[in-house]
Formats: sequence, C-alpha cells, structure tokens
Amino acid sequence: MNDISQERAAKRMERPQPEAHVFKVGQRVRLKSRFGAGVKAPEYYRVTATMPPVGGELQYRIRSDEERHDRVATQDNLERV
Repeated sequence: MNDISQERAAKRMERPQPEAHVFKVGQRVRLKSRFGAGVKAPEYYRVTATMPPVGGELQYRIRSDEERHDRVATQDNLERV
C-alpha cells in the first residue's frame, strides 16, 4: 500500500459514526407536541421501520392504528410511551 492509499484509509476510519437508532421496530412512540399544529394527529404510533439519516437526522417510519398510511418522523420528534 502506498502513502496516499494509507492516508485515505486513515481518513475513512476517522469519520464520525452516525448516531444509533434509539427506537426499535414494533416499539410504541408518540410525536412530541408541536406548538400551533393544525391537524389533530393520533396520539400513539408504532415504529414500523428504521430509516437512514437525512441531513444528519435519523428517521423512522411510524403508523397509527387509526390511519391507513405511514408517516416519517425524525428521532428528535419522537418520544417513548
């Protein structure tokens, strides 16, 4: 391995690792209250999938028993039930 290859390998190892997902698939969560939210959202959700980060924010696919569609929420907008 030459010096350039070794430098590149060292830089790859120095990259900060993304945060780990706090919530697990199947876990019940709720959206943190947002001031001024217009539409009343269901109270509780179940995590249906973990998703890769976008813009440094980890994401989850969540679903309520009251709705027929999934939502996507960032980790900082969710809390444990």
